[in-house]
Amino acid sequence: AAASAWAKWCLGADPYLWSIDLIAAEPTRAVLCLYWLVLILLSVLLTLLMRMGGVANIVIRKTYHATALLMFTPVVAYDPLFLSLSYAVGLCWMLLLEWARIALAPPLGAPLDAFIGSYADVRDGGVLVLSHVYLLAACAVPMWLDRALHSGASRPLELYAGLVSIGLADAAASVVGSMFGRTRWGGSSRTLEGSGAFFFCTFVACVILPHALHSDHTAHPFALAHTALVAALTCAMEAATSQHDNAVLPLFALALLALR
Repeated sequence: AAASAWAKWCLGADPYLWSIDLIAAEPTRAVLCLYWLVLILLSVLLTLLMRMGGVANIVIRKTYHATALLMFTPVVAYDPLFLSLSYAVGLCWMLLLEWARIALAPPLGAPLDAFIGSYADVRDGGVLVLSHVYLLAACAVPMWLDRALHSGASRPLELYAGLVSIGLADAAASVVGSMFGRTRWGGSSRTLEGSGAFFFCTFVACVILPHALHSDHTAHPFALAHTALVAALTCAMEAATSQHDNAVLPLFALALLALR
C-alpha cells in the first residue's frame, strides 16, 4: 500500500492505470510482455527438466543468463524507455519475492525458498539469495547510467555492457569451463578454457553489435584494438575477482567501453 501511494504521488495518477496506458500506447508492448512471460515459463520448465536429467547446477543457473539475453537484447534498441521501466518493475518484484521467501510468507514463501535455494551457490551462503537480482540489475544498470550520464544521447554499445558481459560471456565461460576446462588459473577455480570462451564471446559481440546498431564505434581508428582491450581486461577481471560476477563485471565493462 505504501509503495502504491508513493508511486501515485510520483506519477500524479493511479500507477496501475498508468501502466496499462503505457502498454496500450504502443501495441507491440503487449506482445512484448507476452513474449517475456512465455520465455520465463519456458526457462523455468527447461531448468526443471535439466535438474531431473542430472545436469550440473552451474549449467542450469546459466540457463537464466541465456533467458535474459533472449528477453532483453532485441528490445534495447527497439524500445529502451519501456525496457528501462520494465527493469525497475522487475527488480521491485524480485525484491518483494525475496522478502516473501525469507519470511516464508504464505502462500509463496516456502515454495520460493525451496526453488531458489536449490540453485544457490557459495556466494549465496547468507540469508539473502541475490544472484537473480544481480542478474537483472546487471542488464539494467548500464542502460540507466547511460541515459543519466548522456542526457538521452545514447551510446548504443554501452547499453549492452551487462547483456554481453553477463548474459553471454560469463555464461559461456561457466559452461565451457565446467564441461571442458582442464587448466586452472593459479589459486582459482576458473579455467583457461572458460576464460578463452569469455574473451571470444565478448570480442565477437562488441564487433558485431556496432554494425547491427549502425553505431559510429567502428569509425574510430583504434576500434578493434579498443574492443580487444575491453574483452581482455573484462576477461581478466572475471578470472580474478572473488566478488559476485553479476554485480562487478557489467560496471567494469561499461567503464571500459566508455573509454573511447
